Amino acid sequence: MSQPLLSASRILEAEDLAEHIEEVPEWPNEDGSPGHLRLVQMTAAENIELTNLVGESKETIIDGMFLILVYCAKDEEGKRLFTKEDVVKLREKNFHVINRLQQLCLKLNNTGAKEEADTKNA
Repeated sequence: MSQPLLSASRILEAEDLAEHIEEVPEWPNEDGSPGHLRLVQMTAAENIELTNLVGESKETIIDGMFLILVYCAKDEEGKRLFTKEDVVKLREKNFHVINRLQQLCLKLNNTGAKEEADTKNA
């Protein structure tokens, strides 16, 4: 018996982007409780855009650790928290926090990240 094949509509409707909620105590909420940041796997278009952007100049290569955060940090509605213009301000934030978040973004965007992230968030 053959397996049923996916339809275009099923593929296009699938919610296939992994996400991870990271506690960021270094950036507390107004009440002093630890802040939380939603990181979402990049779409294919975002990944291509970021790859092209980072490859353009030496400065953007250096800013890659900030730019991936621009692309992955999103609110509840899926809108980006930061713009490319925010990179200048992100450079002034704690290196260890930015580095930790960058590593999570990189991990989230690797092959198999959806299953791994879903397992960790369960």
